[in-house]
Amino acid sequence: MHVPLATTNYEDLINNALWIVVDPWAKQPNLDDAEINLDLYNKVFLGHLKEELMKTHVYKDDKIVQLKCKNIINFMQSEEGEIDPRFKEFLHINNQEDLIQYIADNGKKHLVICGLHYGKCITTTATILLDAIKIHNEDQDPLLPGRRLFIKRDMCCLWPNDEISMHDRVYKQMDLELI
Repeated sequence: MHVPLATTNYEDLINNALWIVVDPWAKQPNLDDAEINLDLYNKVFLGHLKEELMKTHVYKDDKIVQLKCKNIINFMQSEEGEIDPRFKEFLHINNQEDLIQYIADNGKKHLVICGLHYGKCITTTATILLDAIKIHNEDQDPLLPGRRLFIKRDMCCLWPNDEISMHDRVYKQMDLELI
């Protein structure tokens, strides 16, 4: 269950932010450096993630209520990779240019990253989006100015045997908001 941070209107994020599910693999590629059955590990987590996206718990008027995230997409930079069947109902974007264009076209100001794997592909996606939000070429504005980027930490799956606090520090140094 999520207890919202004082500086974050979590209910607003559920209703209005773009929720970006990173790499909802049906079958994980590159299993070489995993010491466990990564497909099973991912499958269990993705079941949890789908449930959280469909009925997130928040405090409202001193009660716990369930809300459904309204704007969800899949982002998996693979043309061959298959999406877990539970996530096929959401739009699939497979490259960073289309992701940035989708965000710009839909006017989403708050972006929430979740999915597989905290500290790996989550970092790659955060870097892509942060560059589009902050960095610009000479005489050009950023591609996605004025956006806020969040990582929904308890809706990201840590790579097996990885150290979560190390990645937290990296994300804080990137000036990302962990929720």
